[in-house]
Amino acid sequence: VLTPAVEQVVLDPESSLQLTRIVQEALANVRKHAQARHVTVRFDIVDGCLTGSVVDDGRGFDEHSTEWAAHRHFGLQIMRERARSIDGHLEVVSSPGHGTCISLSVPMERA
Repeated sequence: VLTPAVEQVVLDPESSLQLTRIVQEALANVRKHAQARHVTVRFDIVDGCLTGSVVDDGRGFDEHSTEWAAHRHFGLQIMRERARSIDGHLEVVSSPGHGTCISLSVPMERA
């Protein structure tokens, strides 16, 4: 879902590449791990930032559990690094049985 404000945004090549890769990785994680029935990708402009989210209704996870940590999930770390590389911030909210929300925010002056 793109709000009308986002449809007018022209990103610099680096921001465009990093945002594309973040969304690709998030969707790959949904496909591989979430067992989700629905997923929504949304972009908007909020408080001078380009915001985006990938939300699924899958099985979720506890990022702080020892079982989860033992599998060395580099995808989330890489998504965070990609967001930081364009002065953005990435947040993961998930809990077992309640899906996952990956949200990111990038200042519009960067875009």
